[in-house]
Amino acid sequence: LTYGDTTEKQPFVVKLDPRLQTTQAELQQRFDLLMRIHDALNRLDTNANQAIDARDALEKAIASGSASGAQPALDSLNRDIEDLVDLRIQSSRGDLVYPPRLRAWLASIADQVGMAFAPPTPAMVQVADGYINDAAAGVSRLQSDVAAANNVLNH
Repeated sequence: LTYGDTTEKQPFVVKLDPRLQTTQAELQQRFDLLMRIHDALNRLDTNANQAIDARDALEKAIASGSASGAQPALDSLNRDIEDLVDLRIQSSRGDLVYPPRLRAWLASIADQVGMAFAPPTPAMVQVADGYINDAAAGVSRLQSDVAAANNVLNH
């Protein structure tokens, strides 16, 4: 601890709450699953942002009349973005109005796994694996859509 010119040091050990009956190996299982979910969310977010940028560029090109044949690429981008994330939600309670999309389901299972200081149940792992696989497929679709949009914009 440093305050002004004074520094105080004291060693300490961080321990798990002794009331929990969780082993280090079980905590590692939890951590590993959370990291896989985090990686899937990160890839999904990164590719969704790229798709939104490509969609915006296509919309501008269509509005200016400089991109013939752009509508199918725009339609694909809109469909695939909408399948993965709902951009209409503007508050923490938007899920009461709009049905959740894949990104919301991934975040939800991450919350469930993260709140428990215990190994994930087989059901949690199965659900997370399903969402992670769906996210990978969604990322592939978005990457194809962005490539198609770039092709239209560059010709």
